[in-house]
Amino acid sequence: MQTNDYQLQGVQRTICIGLGGTGRDVLMRIRRLIVEKYGDLTELPIVSFVHIDTDKTATQSASLKTGNTYRGVDLSFRD
Repeated sequence: MQTNDYQLQGVQRTICIGLGGTGRDVLMRIRRLIVEKYGDLTELPIVSFVHIDTDKTATQSASLKTGNTYRGVDLSFRD
């Protein structure tokens, strides 16, 4: 194995799954941390998010003090 091959092995696609309201809060915190570090969610395209909740209205409710935006970036989930 060459050095370049070894370096590429550390980067893996990641799917973060949140269940219910608490899971949504955790996902929003992760999304906020990505915005803090990289400036936008699109700058880290290897990370995806899935929020599962039986309450359909809970998906778009704001759990952050800033609502669904952080540093000008919309953190809300898409269907």
